[in-house]
Amino acid sequence: MTPCAPTTWKKLLEKAGQLPQEAMLLSEATDESKRLRRTFDPAFPFEIHSFCFPDHKENLGTDWLNLHDYLELIIPSSGSGRFCMGDHEVQFEPGDLLIVETMKLHGVTETQGEHESIVIFFMPEFVFHPGSVLCDYEFLSPFFGRQGGESPILRRDDPSAAGVHQALIDLLDAYQKNFDASTCKLRLLGVLNELRLNLGSTAFTEVEYNQRQRSVDTIVPVIDHLREHFSESQSLPELASMAGMSPTLFKSRFKAVTGSTFTQYRSHLRISAAAHLLLESDLSIGEVAHSVGFSDQSYFDRRFRERFRKTPREYRMNGAVRQPAEAV
Repeated sequence: MTPCAPTTWKKLLEKAGQLPQEAMLLSEATDESKRLRRTFDPAFPFEIHSFCFPDHKENLGTDWLNLHDYLELIIPSSGSGRFCMGDHEVQFEPGDLLIVETMKLHGVTETQGEHESIVIFFMPEFVFHPGSVLCDYEFLSPFFGRQGGESPILRRDDPSAAGVHQALIDLLDAYQKNFDASTCKLRLLGVLNELRLNLGSTAFTEVEYNQRQRSVDTIVPVIDHLREHFSESQSLPELASMAGMSPTLFKSRFKAVTGSTFTQYRSHLRISAAAHLLLESDLSIGEVAHSVGFSDQSYFDRRFRERFRKTPREYRMNGAVRQPAEAV
């Protein structure tokens, strides 16, 4: 019997397997505000990487979450699991495509097997900027134009996935062979066009995109401020004033940009800092709670357990014997 031809997602992963693999240590790459910063070539703000994650077991759950000011396409190449972005949480398999917006908290919360991914990074301005042809903003609709309840994933067996997979194969081929910048951008636009035709919202407009980018520009300084002052007691009206908005508008814009409420995001920063102190300091649990901004230790214990599924004491005891991950 003649064997069946490989499906397009298998062809995609076979092509992606030709990329050199790099170790991504998320625990070292993110800052206190969970921002994952990347320095692009200003003339060509676009990169493709094949990542493994040596510290993934230590960072599973909401500790994996990060955000950044560039766009991202993730193709898991090994291991299944769960991925969350904002209010969405989805199960993924190798060959699926995850679509990540700018400044949205996202990450892998569960894995089965070692997690490896092909990741495509690019700045939004690489596709659409003030000097672009006006219709170019539509290429960004898969990121910013999805309906509110639509999950940020294209399943590998979705009827529309074959065209996207072939466009990704063409992009990887151009990136690997001679890295011609013009061809790479053309191939990227081919990928985005396939996604636009199947995932983008027809209601997405240039005005909406520009409004969102202005919101990002306004909210990012607040995020940076929270990184430095998350342990302090700051009210929503105070931060809204810093952004030059009413509390109601700030609340809406903050959620639209980050995918989290202000309270959820600050709590995420506080619990992350507490987890670090539990492993790296001799402070008592009460002192840890107070130092990151919790005045009530019982409330801190509940929130910590919700996130890590263990008490702060259990986390410290288990973490004390954990071996550091080795980069590969």
